[in-house]
Amino acid sequence: MTDTAVVTRSMGLRRTSQIADHTLVQGRSPLPTPSSLPGLHEQSWTVARLLTDEAGAEPMTLLEISSRLQLPRAVTALVLVELHAHHLVTISPLSTGPQFVRGVAKHLSSGGSKRPHWRPGLVSLKIVVTGPTGAGASTLVGASASTAPLHVGQQHPDQQGLQNESLELGCIPLDRDARLHLLAAPQPSAFDALWLDVVRGASGVVVMAHPDRIKETLPCLEAVRETGLPHLVVVNDQGRSEPDLEQIRALLKLDEVHLADAGSRPSTRAALARLLHINQEALR
Repeated sequence: MTDTAVVTRSMGLRRTSQIADHTLVQGRSPLPTPSSLPGLHEQSWTVARLLTDEAGAEPMTLLEISSRLQLPRAVTALVLVELHAHHLVTISPLSTGPQFVRGVAKHLSSGGSKRPHWRPGLVSLKIVVTGPTGAGASTLVGASASTAPLHVGQQHPDQQGLQNESLELGCIPLDRDARLHLLAAPQPSAFDALWLDVVRGASGVVVMAHPDRIKETLPCLEAVRETGLPHLVVVNDQGRSEPDLEQIRALLKLDEVHLADAGSRPSTRAALARLLHINQEALR
């Protein structure tokens, strides 16, 4: 039996509901000796050492750890649960408070001149970006992120068997211990197991729309509505004649759609800020 199978079987298949792709994790130093915790799996020690030794103990997301060690996301989550139970790592809360969300929106709107305020500790805010193929989800994440996004291949089951999909995680650092994460995900369906994991803990969803193929956005928008999360349809302005936003709103049965150039950092960050303002409006 592989190490992965041992960890998964012995730790059980319980849901790790407080950990998601964007969860920030930081190792605690110094690590105890393995002999002091004989019940801890070797795979867990590997993750703990990575978080303590790599990059000056900079916090990493679950998705980054999974990619670095070539572990399935679900197994990585289980390992982090074990490490947290033994007080070997600190993890960020699944979701952030309204004050932090409001601060991030101001940070994006100001071009980065206004810094959000938060209580000390790890903080990670996630926005999911999705849409039909070719609508510009990956382009938006790449343009908005401060560094090149992390590309991660994922397998998930559906009616046709195992399917390979790609996730892209972009990051806008707000401080050493605080980040805004942008997760580009494939077009979802309401009953997609991968999709349910992707949106867990998200503060909102951007739905990209191609100006010439607006109807393709409808199934995606329906799946997003099923989550109950704040969302914003962003029409990808590709430098052609300006789309008829009133007609698009009527077709999608929305009060608001946003026009943005998916390849422009100022334009995409303005769209992200608008989504976070919608998040705040939903709380009133």
